[in-house]
Amino acid sequence: MTVKQEIETLKQTIQRYDHLYYVKNSPTVSDQEYDALLRRLKELEAAHILKKYCLGIRSYEKCF
Repeated sequence: MTVKQEIETLKQTIQRYDHLYYVKNSPTVSDQEYDALLRRLKELEAAHILKKYCLGIRSYEKCF
């Protein structure tokens, strides 16, 4: 699975859990599990953005 695919999968999973929690009033995961998914999504998005940015940098320049 690529990073992009994992990001999309996490987004869909989180949206499904949000719907179950807020609309159906029927949570299916613990707060800790949900928070871990959200943290992973944020980490992947940040790393993916940094990677895309760094790909455009010339080799003699620092990425960050």
